[in-house]
Amino acid sequence: MDAGVVEFLPTVQRVLHGEWVVSGHLAAELDRAGVQRPAVLMARALEGTAVASLVLDALDAPPALVVSGPFEHVPPAVVFEAVAAVAGSGADGVLAVGGGSTIDTAKALRWCLAGGVEPGDDPGAALLASMTAGPPTSGWLPMVSVPTTLSGAEFTRSFSATDLGAGWKRPVTAGPLASTTVLYDPAATAATPDRLWLGSGSMALDHALEVLATTPPHPVGDLLKREAAVTLLDLLPESTGPDADEARAAC
Repeated sequence: MDAGVVEFLPTVQRVLHGEWVVSGHLAAELDRAGVQRPAVLMARALEGTAVASLVLDALDAPPALVVSGPFEHVPPAVVFEAVAAVAGSGADGVLAVGGGSTIDTAKALRWCLAGGVEPGDDPGAALLASMTAGPPTSGWLPMVSVPTTLSGAEFTRSFSATDLGAGWKRPVTAGPLASTTVLYDPAATAATPDRLWLGSGSMALDHALEVLATTPPHPVGDLLKREAAVTLLDLLPESTGPDADEARAAC
């Protein structure tokens, strides 16, 4: 008989999934997380789209501010621009809307705010030094995530930042980095290009197979990995085009 320990690390507290959970439940979930005036980080490609309207219209009151920018690869200079904007806004939480880069930027933003990290003359060096020093012990803003791809960043307790000029990419892990709540809603993926959607789904399938093949047997994890792989193999090809909301929600 197998013997071992099953331990669930502190990660996401709540996951809501299904059609129209954003319009029906986003405001209540922000309130549950203690967020009254969120700073909204939104992918640039979502500006002016129906997805942006879906999210902003679901709030009970206007957000503290909306920040969009070139979040790809989480460049330190962009992180600190967001930090400066949010720090003076009175925001009491973060609402991240987008794919992995947007959600990782929101994590980096919260890391810097909690640790009082200043960019100085070299934002990349400042962020790298803070990541090397370790996570802040308090002051973390709660984060609610509305993913628009299948990257899975909303579930992880880590982010990676990239300084292209200095030539480094650095990951860092800390329990408080995970989203407080995740809302999976196919309506929030309406503006995601098929190529991006399918590419992120292929990466999700790759991750499921990788951890299944390369980690020791686990009585809970193995079931989740197999189920994820089977679902993605079956439904990802059906998750684009009209009338695909059910398949998108399952993915």
